[in-house]
Amino acid sequence: MTIEIRKEYKAVCTRGNPNSDKIFEIRNNYKTLYQPRRIESLYMDTIDFKLYKMSNFMDTRKFKFRYRQYNNSSKIKKEIKLNTQLGRKKLIEDTKFLDLDDIKPTTYNSYSLVPIVKISFLREYYFTKNLRITIDTDLKAKLSTYIDLNESEYISAKEIIEFKLNETNYYENILNKILINNEISIEDHIPFTTESFSKYTHAIENLINVSEH
Repeated sequence: MTIEIRKEYKAVCTRGNPNSDKIFEIRNNYKTLYQPRRIESLYMDTIDFKLYKMSNFMDTRKFKFRYRQYNNSSKIKKEIKLNTQLGRKKLIEDTKFLDLDDIKPTTYNSYSLVPIVKISFLREYYFTKNLRITIDTDLKAKLSTYIDLNESEYISAKEIIEFKLNETNYYENILNKILINNEISIEDHIPFTTESFSKYTHAIENLINVSEH
């Protein structure tokens, strides 16, 4: 298992609005890190959306559970994103799955989780100094048959810019390394106003009336 700990901030634009100039600026002024690739994630939750509700009403002790695949060809990884009192971290583990549609209900921390929504987007990668920038566009969401037999879909006009310190990977025994060096300031390198944004929350709020569950 790999554990990632990093500072990250997001700026959200709406396709066609003046703020999209920010994306044009990044594409023209920053260096390309990788070629763009399509990312597809399957988010898991309880049948009554406990994880979604926790993400809206709790600052810590909440988590997101997903499976992720790149370019529809790579092996699928299980990712658990945690918000703890010590900060944010992500647990990443290889799986034997080759297709997101093969994934079945599972349990984690006593929660019974089922496939909820599949989210895909195109990600571009840029960098400057020790800062990595990604741009996510063409955001699409599709409900699983566990929630909606019609597999309702949503196409979003949101475009997400994310700023991250270069990745630092730790392995399972990291208790003495869990805090990022306070001298490393990501904020000084971000030219845009940032905000909280979750693709999972955004998809759920546009596809489902959670109060009915």
